[in-house]
Amino acid sequence: MKKKLFAMLSIAITSSLILTGCAGGGQQAAAPAPAPAPAPAEAAPAPQEEEDDDDDAAGIWAGETIVMGTNAEFPPFEFIADGGQGLWGPFDGVDIAISVRIAEHLGAELYIMDMPFDGLIMALAAGQLDFVAAALTVTDERAQQVDFSIPYYTAYQTILVTADNDTITSATDVYGAIVGVQLGTTGDFAASAMEDVEVMRYSRAVDALIPLMNGQIDAIMVDSITAQFFYEAHPGELRIVSDPDYFGREQYAIAIRQGQPELVAAINEVLTEMLDSGEIAALVAYYAAN
Repeated sequence: MKKKLFAMLSIAITSSLILTGCAGGGQQAAAPAPAPAPAPAEAAPAPQEEEDDDDDAAGIWAGETIVMGTNAEFPPFEFIADGGQGLWGPFDGVDIAISVRIAEHLGAELYIMDMPFDGLIMALAAGQLDFVAAALTVTDERAQQVDFSIPYYTAYQTILVTADNDTITSATDVYGAIVGVQLGTTGDFAASAMEDVEVMRYSRAVDALIPLMNGQIDAIMVDSITAQFFYEAHPGELRIVSDPDYFGREQYAIAIRQGQPELVAAINEVLTEMLDSGEIAALVAYYAAN
């Protein structure tokens, strides 16, 4: 999956950072991750004088390193690029592009930490990360541990089955079935709450594909955009079962360590700009198709 953001930006969305940071055509990828990981920068006290929240955040983070956590196993939002040449080091996807924009907005150096999805909230709450961008669904339980940005994408759970499976056509048809999920995701939560479902948990959503093809599991429960990505990557082999009335909608947002209102406000400003311009929609369309 070679990412050439010049092609994407023909949709008429402009982003000077993405254009300059993208690898392709022999260009150097945006600065790869250093090693070892630096500790997250300590936020300075807010200035006493009245200023815009964004100005406060920029002052705090200018010249500092901001640490973003993700699980780079959830295309098209985050993944390892072919050949290790992504938008930021080996990392690519919608959330990576958003995070690069956030760091630029703050005048900060971005550092990306890739870790298991189910450990992201704990690492953020413990101060190992400054924010998480990982196609993370807002839930009441998570909101008790972290602060959330405004939502930037709406998704729903879908069921992925093999093309020759004609028995699963709705959510309730998986009752009594074996369902694969990515550990700690909303797909995991949804499948676990269903009647008489045996849940098989995997570290990566993609790891459930081979067991599905081999008949070891009956279905995969995963977010809609990722199901579509897998479906298009395996033409003629898979079928998507959508049942939004059963599952309802869910919203992705960026999670921020609690006690950083200036950072929340700055991230919201970036997301608002990208949403209003249509840039996030363009990023989703591009990465889902490539």
